[in-house]
This record gives sequence, C-alpha cells and structure tokens, in this order.
Amino acid sequence: QPQPQPQPPQEPPPPPMSMTATSTEMEIPIPIPDWTYLDSVIAQQQQQPPQQQPKDDYERMVISPHAHRITDLCISDDEQFLFSTSHDSTLSIYSLPQKCILRSTKISHLALSSLCIPFRFETMPLCIIGSWDNRLYVYHAHTHKVEQVLASHSDAVSCLATSPLGGFHSGSWDNTIKIWRYRDQHAVHTTPLVTYRIDCEVRCVANCYAQPSILVSGDESGDVHMFDCRVNGGGDKSIRVWRKAHSDEVTSIAWLPGNDRFEFVSCSADYGVKLWDASSDNKLVSQISARETLNHVATDGKRIMCGGESGALRLFDIHAHNKQIVETAQHLSSLNSSLASADPISKIALSRNARLVAVGTKTHTNNVHIFKLKHCDEHKHKSPSLFSSLSSLSSSSTNSNSNGNNNMKQSNGHNNNNSNHREQGKSKSSFWNGLTASASNLFSFGSK
Repeated sequence: QPQPQPQPPQEPPPPPMSMTATSTEMEIPIPIPDWTYLDSVIAQQQQQPPQQQPKDDYERMVISPHAHRITDLCISDDEQFLFSTSHDSTLSIYSLPQKCILRSTKISHLALSSLCIPFRFETMPLCIIGSWDNRLYVYHAHTHKVEQVLASHSDAVSCLATSPLGGFHSGSWDNTIKIWRYRDQHAVHTTPLVTYRIDCEVRCVANCYAQPSILVSGDESGDVHMFDCRVNGGGDKSIRVWRKAHSDEVTSIAWLPGNDRFEFVSCSADYGVKLWDASSDNKLVSQISARETLNHVATDGKRIMCGGESGALRLFDIHAHNKQIVETAQHLSSLNSSLASADPISKIALSRNARLVAVGTKTHTNNVHIFKLKHCDEHKHKSPSLFSSLSSLSSSSTNSNSNGNNNMKQSNGHNNNNSNHREQGKSKSSFWNGLTASASNLFSFGSK
C-alpha cells in the first residue's frame, strides 16, 4: 500500500491588530459632530426676541385671472372692478369689494394687447379691447357680450388710451394712431375721426389731462410725437416731436394729473425715466436711470411708480422746487415679499385717488398683485395716496447710512407738503369732476 504524502504545514493565523500599532496601520476614526455647539446656537436664537416687522398700511392680494402674461390693466373710476387682458385671448373682470373673479370671456383667437374703459364707466359700461388680429372689440359689461368688432388697423393693435372728450385713441404696429368716438352706450363710430402716421411702430399713447385735445405717443425708435385733435386732417401733422427722446423704444408714457400740469413722464428700454415739459421743444426737465429695462410707468403728480424686467416696483419723488426725480426706494422689500419670484412687471394701473395699485406680471399664474390702502378715511388728510404708505414703509427698511441724506430731503418735502394735502385733494376732486363732465362734450368738429 502506498504511503500517504505528508501535507505542508499550515501557517498560523495573523495576530489581531493591536491598538498600539504604528501610524501607517491605524484606521482613520470617523469624526463625531459636536452637537453641544449647535444646541447652544439654537438656544441663543430662541432666547432672542422676534424682530418686529414694519406695519403695513395697505392690504395685498394676489390673483390669477389669466393663464398667460398680463398685457393691460384698468381700474374703474368707482374702484369696483379691475379689468385685465392677457396673451391667453381672454378679458377678465374682477370684483374688488367681493374679491372674486366675476367673468372671464374669450375675445379673440389671437393674443389681446391692450384695454381701455371710459372715464365715466357707470354711465357707459364699455370695454375697448385691442388684439393682434388688427381689430378692436367693444365689450359691454352689462350684457357680457361683444357688441361691435372694428377692423381698425392693418397690423396688430399695440396700445389704447381713453380720451376725456368722449372717445379713445389706438396705436398700432402699422405706424398709425387713430382717434375714435363713441356713438352711443353700445357702439363706436366705424370710421376714425382722425388718423395720424409716424415713421415706425407705435408702442404707447397717452392723453393730456390739462388739455384733453392733446395726446403724445412713443415709438419703437425712441421718438415722442405730440398731436392736437383740434387740427383736423390727420396725416403726419404732429405739432411737436422729441427726436431720440430715448436711445431705445419708448415703452410707456403718463401725463402728470392736474389742471395746470403740462408735463409727462416716459420710460424706455434704455433704463431711463424722464420728465418732459410739453410746452416747449425738447425741454427735458429731469431724468434718472433705473438700471433695468422698464415696461410701464404711472404717476399721481408727486411720485412716479415704474416696473420692469427685474420684477421690483420702483418709487421716485418729484421735488416741487426743482422738479428733480429722486429715487425713494430701489427695491421695495414689502412688495418683493409678495413678488418673491421677481417676476417681470408688464403693467401698472392706478385708481384715480391713487389709493389702489394693480400690478401685472409676465408669469402664467399669480400674475396680478393688488395693493389697497387700509382705512382710507383715516388717511384722507394724512396720506392721500398709496405712494406715501409704500415709500414710508420702504424707507424704514433701507440702509440709513447710504440713504440718510435722501431721507432728510424726503422728510422735509413731506413736512412742506402736509399742509397742502387738503387743498390738493379739493383741487384734484374738482379736476376729475370737470374732466368727467367734459366727456359729454364731444369734438367740436365731430359732425364735419
């Protein structure tokens, strides 16, 4: 029998690693967080009293009347309704007292670009709507129907403005501005009263308050044209032209309200906000840069509110002694809290007494922000407009070191103007009464 082969000797197992091994053989220990330090930080934060937020003198609402960007906004003279148009081709009617959307009506198969309502909406409940299909739609708010469709322009309607003389103005991409007149409470005359033509596309149009027959328009090249409706004939008969008023397209124009104010403010894509004296050629009163592309501007005569692509509302003061424009707040933190996503602002609408502001954005949801002054009766003699509430709230949250000098100037201006608030309120109410009363007096050459 064969002998069994001897097996090789087995190696002994390696000894266990001792804690006294060399540094190259030691395992790296897992770091343990110091929770005691974190607990102390949390305890200190809990012990600190909560920061007192500035008291808001206005109430804020965010609504979604459309599924696309807002193109225009209008507030009725009695502050009962907010009308809005959008690229979703619909007209929305929002009830401000009830805080609900009353009706949303599809007007056209293309986007709606502009909207205007008469000064005396309670007696003439019409909504004039401009569309990209080159037409004007006359919508009756009581019957909730489109009463009339006008083939108004040869290209898209870009802007609309209400006239105190019983009509409205329309601007278009076909380089024309047309003046229309109401026929009755349900329709508009099918033929425009006057047609003006300029060199490029019309971007905005506005009617003067002091002289209702005067209107100005801004175009794509940056020029501003002034027309007088009393000069019949149309064509290119502008009474005044500001060539290259802006280096880019003029996006919005607003006249300063008042019987003796013949000034208007304009904003542009060139970041500029400019105040013009319409009584003289090329008279630039004041200007300031907003450092962003601006889309719309509104004013109550003492302050200017504008908005653009950054999504921040900007407030500017117009000093009474030198007419200089001074920025009150670059970014209103109180408004940015509601406009948290910094949505680009497309339109701003003011009520007649400036106690109600509606802001439209370019988003597809939550695209209308409404700011309403609280306790209007208490603020009647102290702060006649929402501008004062917003500016005072924003100044309390800004840096006192960088804005100390401006705050002193603003406080002095407020102190000097407090004594004039009552007289201004009386003159402003009489101004609006006279303006609405003149709506019954149509153009003197309308029958010709």
